[in-house]
Amino acid sequence: MCSKEQNETLQAIHHKCNCRQLIQTVMAMAGVLFFMGLACAGQKSSSVYPSDLEPFLKSYFSSWSAGNFKAYEAHFHRNARIYYLNSQRSVEMDSDLKTFIAQQIEVRANASTRLSEKMTKFSGNVDDRAASLEIKWELINGSSKRTGIDRFTLIRDESGKWKILSLLFYEDKQ
Repeated sequence: MCSKEQNETLQAIHHKCNCRQLIQTVMAMAGVLFFMGLACAGQKSSSVYPSDLEPFLKSYFSSWSAGNFKAYEAHFHRNARIYYLNSQRSVEMDSDLKTFIAQQIEVRANASTRLSEKMTKFSGNVDDRAASLEIKWELINGSSKRTGIDRFTLIRDESGKWKILSLLFYEDKQ
C-alpha cells in the first residue's frame, strides 16, 4: 500500500508523463502537417477552379442546346481538333473545327425532336494557361436520355478567355 503522499507523487509523475506524451504527440502532428503543407505548396485543389471556368462550360452546353452555333463555335480555338470515340474504342470521327460545326448543324437540323445537352459534373486539372477536364454530360432527345463524357484540353487565348483546343467525346456504355 502506498501512503497518501506517495499516491500524490505517483499521480503527479503520471500527469507529467501524460503531458509530456501529449506535447510530443502534438509536436509530431504539427511536424507532419508542416511537411504536408510543403508537399502541397503550389498545387491547386482539384475542387478549386478559376471563377470563369464553370460559366464557360455552361455556356458551351447551353449554346449547343439552343442551336446557337455562332456562340457554340466561339468556345473553340480556331485550330481545334474534335474526336469521337465509338463503343468499340475506335476513333470514328477526327474533325477540324469547320467540319465539326457543319456536322453539328446538320445533326440539329435532322433531329425529329428537340435536342438538349447539359453538363452534370466536371473535374480536372487547371493552371493559369491551360486545363485538362473531364465533363460528364446528359443528352436529352425527346423522351430518351443518353450520358457520356467530354474530355477537353482548354487554353487561354491572347485575351485570357478559355478556348477548346481539343475535344474527345464518347457515350457511356448503355
